[in-house]
Amino acid sequence: LANLTASSLAQAMVSPIPVPNLATNFFQQLQQSGNPNNGVVADGTGSLVEDSQGAKRSNTRTLSNDERRQRRLLRNRVAAKECRKKKKQHIQDMEEKIVRLEEENAKLANEVEELKEKLSSLSSMQGSESYRLMKEVEELNAKLGM
Repeated sequence: LANLTASSLAQAMVSPIPVPNLATNFFQQLQQSGNPNNGVVADGTGSLVEDSQGAKRSNTRTLSNDERRQRRLLRNRVAAKECRKKKKQHIQDMEEKIVRLEEENAKLANEVEELKEKLSSLSSMQGSESYRLMKEVEELNAKLGM
């Protein structure tokens, strides 16, 4: 242990330990469990365990610590890949939503400007129109002698 450096120790902890036939056994298990006609899952030793619902599953107690670690690392890799895929899809969906909402926001801003212009032109027309109507009422009242 005196010859080990911190970096070599860290590398040894991080790098996977090769276990013969583990990958082939694991992939065989995946293929067998993925087959809908075959509900039996075998482990590397061929022993099977029946759980409380009567389904057969592999006996992980017979696996060595290294084999368990390799299986866990493989499951973790698959889960991390799926997580990255979901995150990428979520980000893409959010970017599309941003573009759509920005376009809608610009369209609504244009509509607000058009309505403001229309309102200002109507209010200026109403001012002159109401003045003209008031003069007409005064003229009619004058003709009536009121």
